[in-house]
Amino acid sequence: MSKPRSVWKNRADGETVRRNQGPPPDQQWSWWTIQMLESPAARALKGAEFHVINRIRIEFGHHGGQDNGKLPVTFRDFHDYGIHWDLIAPSIRAAEALGFIRVTQWGVASAAEFHLSTLFALTHLPTDDGKTAATDDWRKIATLEEAKAIGKDARKAPAQHSRLPKRRRIKTEIHSGKPERTHSGKPERKPVNFHSGKPEHCVTPDSGALSISRGGGGGSGGGSGEQGSGV
Repeated sequence: MSKPRSVWKNRADGETVRRNQGPPPDQQWSWWTIQMLESPAARALKGAEFHVINRIRIEFGHHGGQDNGKLPVTFRDFHDYGIHWDLIAPSIRAAEALGFIRVTQWGVASAAEFHLSTLFALTHLPTDDGKTAATDDWRKIATLEEAKAIGKDARKAPAQHSRLPKRRRIKTEIHSGKPERTHSGKPERKPVNFHSGKPEHCVTPDSGALSISRGGGGGSGGGSGEQGSGV
C-alpha cells in the first residue's frame, strides 16, 4: 500500500510540521468516512457485497461524479468485476438492506425494445444531481448483531422483482429468431406464411396469445402441406 503524499508546512508560530495531502489531482477517487468503515453495517458485509458497492462507486466515477440514483450496472458488469453469477443478486440485496446502496430501478433482461437497466444509488451521496440529500441508511443499524441478522435475511430472501412479464416474454421468445429444438436435438423448421414473411406462430396484437395463420388458402391441411414442401 502506498504511503500518503505529504508536504512540510510552516505554522504561524514558526514550527515546521508535516501534513498529509489529499489524493493526486490527476486521478479519480472515491471516499468513505472512517465512521462508515467502523459501522456495524460495514462490519457485517461479506466480500462479494463490498465488490457490489465498489463496482457501483466505479460507475459513479465513470459518470464524472454525477447521476447518483441513475447509475446503470448490469449483472455482466458485476461478473466482469469478479463476482460469481450466483452471488450477484444476494449481494445486491444484502448491500441494500445494510444501507449502503439503493436500487432505484430493477432491470429487465430482454430484447432491445424491452430491455431496462438496473439503476443504483449510493446512499452516502446526494441524488437527483445534488437536489436530494444523502440518506446514509447504514446509520440506522445500531449493533453488529442486528447488522448480521439483516444481512443473513437479505441473502436468503427470494428475488424482489420480476425479470420479464409473461406476455412480453412470449413475444420476445417468438421474435428472437432462435430456432426451437426437437426431441432429436435438431432445429425445428417452421412453415412460413408467404403473405407476411413471418413464421406461422405469431402473437396477436390484441390478446398476446398464440395463433396459427393459414395464409394461402391451405384449409385444415395447409400447414402440413407447406411443411412437406421443405420450406
